[in-house]
Amino acid sequence: MGSLAALFTAFYSLRLLYLTFIANPHSSQSTYQMSHESPLPMTIPLFILSIGSIFVGYFFRDMFIGFGSDFLGNAVFIKDSHYIMAEAEFIDPTIIK
Repeated sequence: MGSLAALFTAFYSLRLLYLTFIANPHSSQSTYQMSHESPLPMTIPLFILSIGSIFVGYFFRDMFIGFGSDFLGNAVFIKDSHYIMAEAEFIDPTIIK
């Protein structure tokens, strides 16, 4: 079931990309001429909701990933044998030919 769900997800994602960026539009010219940005009475509540969702996600993150969890603690991890690659970022540019 999981593989079937992944197959359908990939199919619909590719279909979305194709219809959005490659295929010819299926609407009339008058439809595109009437399109516009949302009015201010709709934009203000959307802005307030977006700011609220950012703060709610920040303040309640422990409730979702667990209190005291180091879920993202090893997000940036450099293995000891690859440490030379991290030091190469700070090499003196005058020694490079």
